[in-house]
Amino acid sequence: MPVRQKEQEVTNETEAKVDKDEAEQTAATPTKTTKTPIPEGFISPVDFAKERTIKEGKTVPPQMIYGYIKNMKGFPVIERGEDEKPRFIVDREKAHAFLDAKATEKAEKAAAKAAAAQAEAEKAKAATESQPAS
Repeated sequence: MPVRQKEQEVTNETEAKVDKDEAEQTAATPTKTTKTPIPEGFISPVDFAKERTIKEGKTVPPQMIYGYIKNMKGFPVIERGEDEKPRFIVDREKAHAFLDAKATEKAEKAAAKAAAAQAEAEKAKAATESQPAS
């Protein structure tokens, strides 16, 4: 066997051992994170948007959830972290119930408005019919 080929095989074996040792060491070392773990029952706003998309059957972008967090009073969210940029977690069950209640309330208001408009139209039609033609 030529000397060069033997040196190449020894180098390849050494590199393989080093790679294997590095992989084992990386796997054994716990990853350090500055984020606190999310408690059970809570979820990130982005993941909540994905859940809401599945539940509603139409796309709910994460920006909409962040809009709810910022603008809706009573939206079940917790601010965590002490950064200048706050991080939020959403109470999964309460948030779904909250948004479902808001949707129901909106539908009821729309139905009441439509009924009032229809009653007004019937009233106007009756008034027009009861007047004699001149």
